[in-house]
Amino acid sequence: MSAPLTGRVAIVTGAARGLGKAIARALADDGAAVAVADIDAPAAEATAEELRLKGAQAVAYEHDVRSERSSQELAGTVLSDLGRVDVLVNNAGVGPNPAPFQNLTELEWDRVMDINAKGVFLTTKAVAPTMIAQRSGRIIHISSVVAKRASPNILPYAASKWAVVGMTQTMARELAQFDVTVNAVCPGVIRTELHEGVVSRMSAMTGKDQDDVWQTFYDRIALGRLQEPEDIAAMVTFLASDKGRNITGSAFNVNGGMEFN
Repeated sequence: MSAPLTGRVAIVTGAARGLGKAIARALADDGAAVAVADIDAPAAEATAEELRLKGAQAVAYEHDVRSERSSQELAGTVLSDLGRVDVLVNNAGVGPNPAPFQNLTELEWDRVMDINAKGVFLTTKAVAPTMIAQRSGRIIHISSVVAKRASPNILPYAASKWAVVGMTQTMARELAQFDVTVNAVCPGVIRTELHEGVVSRMSAMTGKDQDDVWQTFYDRIALGRLQEPEDIAAMVTFLASDKGRNITGSAFNVNGGMEFN
C-alpha cells in the first residue's frame, strides 16, 4: 500500500530547522515531495539533502515570507519544478521579545506581524491560484496556544497568532467552493530554538532563573510535559491527507491540555 501522500507536493515555510523541519520530514515520510522553503537558503538546502538521503523528493527554496515578490516566485518555481502544489504549511514565524505593551516599539510590532501574519497572507495568496485551478488543496497554518488564551507581555505575538486563526476561517469560507481546505494547528510549548529564545528573554525581563520560567509553562500543561515537534507534525500530516478532507476552518490544539477551547 502506498504512503498516504504519495504523488502530492507540499510547501513548508520556515522548514530549515525546528518545527518546520519536523513537519517537512513527516510529510516526506508520508510520501510527499517537499519544497523546503526558508529565508536561510544554506540551512534549507541542508534539510532538503537530509530528506533526499532518506529517499524523499525534496527541493530547497530561499523564501522571505515578508515579500510578495518572494512569495510569487516561490509559488511559480515550485509549480514549474514539481508540477503541482497540493499542500501549503505556513510555519515560518518568530517569537516575541517579551515586554509590557506600553513599552513596545513600532519596530517590534512590525517585526512580529510582518512574519507571523503578513507572511501567512502573502504566501497563501501566491499559492492559492494553483490550488483553485486544480480544484484541490490543503492549507495548514501554524498558529499558537496564545490564539486561544492570551498571555501578558507578548502582545504582538498574540495578535499575530489570533490573526492567523481569523485568516484560517476567512480563507476556508472563500476556498471551500474549490475543494481547498484551510485549517490551523495551535501548538503549546515546544523545546525548539524559538521557545528557548523566548524563555531566555522572559528570564531577563522578570529576573527569574530560566528553569523557573520553564516550570511556569509546565505548571500550565495538564499532561505535565512539553510537546515535541513530531506531535504537531502528526496533526499536520493528518490534515494534509484524505482523512482530513471534510475538515476546514478549524484551529486544533496540540498543547498537552494547556488550553481546552
